[in-house]
Amino acid sequence: MPSPEDGSNGSARPRRVPAGNAAAAYLPAGVSLSARATPVHYQPNNGGGASRRPSNTSTAASYLPPGVGSARATPVHYRPNDVSNSRRPSNTSSAAAYLPAGVSLGSRATPNPYQPSSGRTTPRNMFVPISGRSTPMPDSGRTTPASHMPHSGRTTPASVYAPPSGRATPVSIRSVNGKTSPASLHSANNEARSRSVSRSRDPPVPAIRTLSKEVSKKRSKSPSRPPSIPDATDGGSDKEFEGDENEERGNWSNKMDFLLSCLGYAVGLGNVWRFPYLAYRNGGGAFLIPYTIMLFFAGLPLFLMEVSFGQYCSLGPVSIWRSVPIARGIGYCQIFTACIQGVYYNVIIMYTVYYFFASFTSQLPWIGCAKPWNNVKCYDLYSDCVDNEGIIATNGSCLRLDSLNETTLNVYNVTSNLGGYNLSGYTDPLGGSRELASEQYWKNAVLQEADTMNEPGGVIWQLALCLLVAWIIVLLCLVRGIKSSGKVVYFTATFPYVVLFILFIRGVTLPGAIDGIRFFVVPDFNRLSDAKVWQDAAIQIFYSLSAAGGGLVTLSSYNKFHNNCYSDSIFVAIANCCTSVFAGFVIFSIVGFMAHELDQPVDTVVQQGFGLAFIAYPAAVARMPVSPLWSILFFGMLITLGLDSQFAIMENVVTAIVDEIPKLRKKKTYVLMAACGIMYIMGFSCITHTGSYWVSHLDSYGAFFNYIIYALLECIALGWIYGVKRLQNDIRTMVGDKWVGHWSFMWWPLNWAAFTPALMLFVLIFNFLNWQEPSYNGPFPSWARAVGWLITTCSLIWIPIVIIYEFLMEEGTFMERWHLISSPIDTWGPALPRFRLESWKVHHRNGTTMGGQLDIDGSGRPWSPGEVKFDEEEDDEEMGNVENGEPPSYEMTNPL
Repeated sequence: MPSPEDGSNGSARPRRVPAGNAAAAYLPAGVSLSARATPVHYQPNNGGGASRRPSNTSTAASYLPPGVGSARATPVHYRPNDVSNSRRPSNTSSAAAYLPAGVSLGSRATPNPYQPSSGRTTPRNMFVPISGRSTPMPDSGRTTPASHMPHSGRTTPASVYAPPSGRATPVSIRSVNGKTSPASLHSANNEARSRSVSRSRDPPVPAIRTLSKEVSKKRSKSPSRPPSIPDATDGGSDKEFEGDENEERGNWSNKMDFLLSCLGYAVGLGNVWRFPYLAYRNGGGAFLIPYTIMLFFAGLPLFLMEVSFGQYCSLGPVSIWRSVPIARGIGYCQIFTACIQGVYYNVIIMYTVYYFFASFTSQLPWIGCAKPWNNVKCYDLYSDCVDNEGIIATNGSCLRLDSLNETTLNVYNVTSNLGGYNLSGYTDPLGGSRELASEQYWKNAVLQEADTMNEPGGVIWQLALCLLVAWIIVLLCLVRGIKSSGKVVYFTATFPYVVLFILFIRGVTLPGAIDGIRFFVVPDFNRLSDAKVWQDAAIQIFYSLSAAGGGLVTLSSYNKFHNNCYSDSIFVAIANCCTSVFAGFVIFSIVGFMAHELDQPVDTVVQQGFGLAFIAYPAAVARMPVSPLWSILFFGMLITLGLDSQFAIMENVVTAIVDEIPKLRKKKTYVLMAACGIMYIMGFSCITHTGSYWVSHLDSYGAFFNYIIYALLECIALGWIYGVKRLQNDIRTMVGDKWVGHWSFMWWPLNWAAFTPALMLFVLIFNFLNWQEPSYNGPFPSWARAVGWLITTCSLIWIPIVIIYEFLMEEGTFMERWHLISSPIDTWGPALPRFRLESWKVHHRNGTTMGGQLDIDGSGRPWSPGEVKFDEEEDDEEMGNVENGEPPSYEMTNPL
């Protein structure tokens, strides 16, 4: 039975049989102390109530049923997990005992101060007959031990014995019928985690920490009756099937919350406004060949590696590098980049919010050229003028033909005949500089864009208000962390698919849609010989899956330990790619219609990025019947696509902070509010008259190829330093042999160690060799380029800084220091003690090590390998129970 001081909250905690000269014992009525006790098997996994091991080791006592007084008692199973009302004796000068009424302890029995005087039941479920393996006794309520003991000659005496050595003997761990939950081995309390004893400069892992003095004092004043513990064999005591498994950190409410959050993070704005353009530019349907190859060689291996690694240790992108301390700088770089990305990404959401509210009108504001923001270059001015029997003069004004003389008409190559005019030789003098009405609305009304980056102007209050709305939405959706965002994504992650389907049905019915789709799907296989096509495929699959940014690690860290991250990763990655392809059909059907309306080739209309979302598509929507409705749907879809990604970015930042500073965990909401407020203020540079320049600038320098470097270093750190076999066994612990033991799983370690880092290196080198300075409306000024490279440097410099710091903080020779900073620290491993035990066992069975210390009982005392022995005769199908929600189970015995 757990003591009020052990921090178990009533959960059973296994303990080593204490060293000393003797052990205390529980004696039922009419039992006298035998001359010599026989060793027992210490089995906390039998399930039932919890009784305390004696705290005094001065004498040896035994449990003997009525009428038994043999000189040598037969060993029985000692079951500390049984529920009782007994308490640990407070006296440590002699062997204390729990004695029911009428029990004497030889000539020098110690009084039992916890024995109820009347009307109270004595400890139950304490006696189990020996028959090869222990059989759990029935639990029939609060009955006395006698009710569990037969009174015939077939009763079996009990004894408790502790070896006289100074240390406990090794504990053997073996399965119990493949059913019992390991929660009975140790505390399920999430506040009991192992404290590093040799080398850990990290904050103590919150879920394995030992109790403070204040908590101990508070618990010491708890009621005399300890909390009861359900039978471990019935599965009801393990929180794996309901509620939060990790109470300290929290878990997703259900599996669908994680899947939709992960899918929403992966499926972002790039799937809609970048992939279709890249496919068209790189060979149409032929682009799907390199895209699919890069998915299985680079995107999916990275995705699975991050999701499984985050789920295994339940830590954020910085703390996760307790596995490889030398690589901790990757986590700091990812968080720095996430902060930069969070600033400008919400500005993009702000644009969609602006357009969304602007669409609630009878006529869309970007229709026509008679608005204050329009100028003589507006495209519709030309068509309107010609339709009204006029021509555009060199100054951009519209001149009626009947008001011009023959000389003027000849200047514009216009001839008159039989009262009419021949315009076949006429050309628009501003034809090369014409702009769509939607483009002028975007640049002149929304952005109020300056001509150069050197003219910032003031803050545009309309955009400042929309940006505030965007940040308030993010804050409200994340105010309760994953508990609130996990429910919001049921709408934000599914609504885009509904809208895409509606737009697809509408798009394919428009004239010219087939021509647009043909540009998207007709393959040009000659383009496959161009290395740039393969580079674009690798970059697009990489960014569309949002790999190497830390967000996947954060989202998966809130999974329950035995969630099937393997199947989840494959599902999300494939769904993301299918979404990109489907979005291509939607976009090109509308682009084909737009080209048909303008009487231009498709390749002159198609655009990417801002040009597609805020110029080409709004222009096409404006030409549809009931245009405000389609505009509301389209920009509502873009808002939800952006919000899902922004949720993960902000959760990534906040989780990294509270994981590194556990004291802030209870104030996580205030951390979120502070982060949103700071990023809102930082975003003011993006809502001035040069705001669009800064958005393009931050996207180019802050997050373009940084993620490729992070991915390459992750593969090196986990594939070569941490080890692919160890990572493989980490996944095995969570999902079982059914998945990891299959021959097809070998594909992933091969990619982690070889193919994926090689592809990342190829993309990185190719980028450097073909590097061109980013630009927007022309090259950036020299000072802006300097700022850009400063941002890039700050997002990478933490990697060498951490390496140098870790190396200097250790002692010894160069190789000794290298070994220390490249090896997992003591606190590395699963968050909860019972999962650390499972991981230790799986690694032992498969020839690797977990890396961190084994905290077998949640006491904070690290167990060395010599103190734990595993039974190699366990059923090979035991790990298969993981997929069915039944984690491997064990039985602890004292093999004396």
